[in-house]
Amino acid sequence: MRLASFAYAFSMALAIILIHLTTQEKSPLLFVIASALIAIIWFNIINYRRLLHLYRVAYQQLRSVLIINLIIAIQWMATFYGAKYAIPFRLLLVGFIIPVIFSNLVLTKQNKKQWFYFFINLLLTIFIILTMHNLVGIICAILAGSLSYCYRKYCFSIMHKKIFSKLDILCLRNYGLLLIALLAYCLYRVPLTMTWSVIPVLITIPLLTFVLPIYFNQLGINNSGAERHSVIASLTPTIAIILSLLFGIENVSTLSLIIAFIAGIVLILQNLRW
Repeated sequence: MRLASFAYAFSMALAIILIHLTTQEKSPLLFVIASALIAIIWFNIINYRRLLHLYRVAYQQLRSVLIINLIIAIQWMATFYGAKYAIPFRLLLVGFIIPVIFSNLVLTKQNKKQWFYFFINLLLTIFIILTMHNLVGIICAILAGSLSYCYRKYCFSIMHKKIFSKLDILCLRNYGLLLIALLAYCLYRVPLTMTWSVIPVLITIPLLTFVLPIYFNQLGINNSGAERHSVIASLTPTIAIILSLLFGIENVSTLSLIIAFIAGIVLILQNLRW
């Protein structure tokens, strides 16, 4: 069942657009801290029956937990800052096609036709990078996309060994992100303007942009496998363009629409054989 992977693609497209809009006037660090904290509280609450056992096992599997936290910390810091400095469509295209490129390379062992998809996806990614004029956005997009694939592969291997369930990983994975965000605040003294009107936004945005996509992402990895989930999830840029047009968020050029159409066709062709 791959509905979770498609639900992740939709929720992530909406998430990046919301992050892009809210971080234009506020520091992304504010939303990183709020998102990590809310995610930790939320997933530990819904997994309360297993917490004692979970953290006992986590201590025994400390290396795996640290690796997951490090990957997530860098990936989501790059995602939040990338969403601030890059146009959502371009950030998502680079960030989501890169995992597919890795998946194509892995799947070439099973099907030589994957080389064709590999080169198409690679050309699309290079072209989009060349059209991005913000270096921070480019670096963040490449970093987030690469680490996204690493996370999916690592988590899938852990769940396959039945060390942790998907909900267990969601409980454990955000401590590193929260720690790094707090350290960044203490070291650089980033101004975090707080008013009463900001508090509802700080609660709503993390729930919509962090908790929901995280849940569907983890479920998609578990149900579809890392490679297939990566390919389905890369439909996110196309969905982002559609949402941008519907809500009038962004001026989408004809070139962007053409690229999104080509990317969508390539991804559909890859999905047909499944």
